[in-house]
Amino acid sequence: MPELFKHITYAWDDAVADELDPVERLVYRSKRTWTTPILTP
Repeated sequence: MPELFKHITYAWDDAVADELDPVERLVYRSKRTWTTPILTP
């Protein structure tokens, strides 16, 4: 993924997500969301 924003880490990996079932993908998404410092309190 191209770096669109300078201070954001793109933690999502399509190759990993594509191998997961729907529940595992939801868990993966939830964990990736909280790795972005801008979104954590």
